[in-house]
Amino acid sequence: MAPYGRLGCDPPLVTLELILKRMRDQEQGLDLLFMPGDFIGHGITIYEGQPFDLAKYQKLKEVHTSISELLAKYLPNTLIIPTLGNNDYIYHYQSPFG
Repeated sequence: MAPYGRLGCDPPLVTLELILKRMRDQEQGLDLLFMPGDFIGHGITIYEGQPFDLAKYQKLKEVHTSISELLAKYLPNTLIIPTLGNNDYIYHYQSPFG
């Protein structure tokens, strides 16, 4: 068992929380954070041609909410500029513009 993740797998939320806690503790007064995308685990997004899956959509929203809450908890005074990756939308490689 690898509680903090293992090579070739998406890391668990506990790993992100440890990283954010360390950032808060070591980088006092962090003004700005550029947050890279692709926080959604592989297998949650729907591939082209597959039907809409409400359970996957709800999981996607849950992950985005959890990450947002952790960022607000550990970096409350930091301006966060997020980007969205190819797995951060309900459809894999979906353009944010349609």
